[in-house]
Amino acid sequence: MAGPQLRKSTPVLIVDAIEPSLPFWQERLGLERPVEVRDGDRLGFAILANGAIEVMYQTAASLAKDSSAHTVAFDGDQDRPFERSARRYYKFTHYVNITRLNAVRVAWTADEMIGHIGRYLADPALDAAGRREVVAEQVQFVDGRSGERIAQAVADELADALGRRPAA
Repeated sequence: MAGPQLRKSTPVLIVDAIEPSLPFWQERLGLERPVEVRDGDRLGFAILANGAIEVMYQTAASLAKDSSAHTVAFDGDQDRPFERSARRYYKFTHYVNITRLNAVRVAWTADEMIGHIGRYLADPALDAAGRREVVAEQVQFVDGRSGERIAQAVADELADALGRRPAA
């Protein structure tokens, strides 16, 4: 019996720091960084994408703490077509669930972004319950070793395909 057909999978890799990985994805592979969330002076979350290729990174530190977040669903002063716009990410299952659970505020304009920032500065715990729901609903592991597990799964599949996997 055939299993379900997987049409798309976007890993969220939990890492200590996002910045060291950026040159590989952006400079060598040409991916753009349409979405990023700062965590102090570092990135706490980033989406890297180009066409059908997409990867998401989140730091273990940002995942472990409850910090307010707003996301930007506009392209600054540019008028991009939907398929190249930051707006498209809010149709993806990942973001639909985050917004459904009221874990973040989405800014569709610069004025909304300024308003969200002001509300979060006044009340950093705003939307904290929604963020806890997202973690409980969507995050299986919060130990910072997801990348290692993904690499092992890929290596195992490759070994199987090449007939090199040792018998258990």
